[in-house]
Amino acid sequence: MSGYPTACHPDKVYFRTDADYRAALTEIETLMAATLDSPEGERLDLLVTLVEAYERQHYPMDLPDPVEAIRFEMEQKGLTPKDLEPMIGRSNPAESLIKPPHNSCSCSYGRVAA
Repeated sequence: MSGYPTACHPDKVYFRTDADYRAALTEIETLMAATLDSPEGERLDLLVTLVEAYERQHYPMDLPDPVEAIRFEMEQKGLTPKDLEPMIGRSNPAESLIKPPHNSCSCSYGRVAA
């Protein structure tokens, strides 16, 4: 017996299985045009809240590294460090933050590794 709320069991509002979760996603799609204060709108709000809680527990997402997030956004938008100067100013620390890391090893490291 599924824990997903159905027309036969409107009082059950939790997910026992991944199938329940996926059924809720499908129902959410059908309710997206619901009026906010209608029964359908209230059901949509409830299902979205339940889905968010389920996803936090079963599909946690780590926050990205801030520098990597900036680099990714710059790459996606075709920006250069100069394009960011109006927002973060012009300084070497700010520029070094958004420049890609260097992959060359130093001479002393090269001697130790050899």
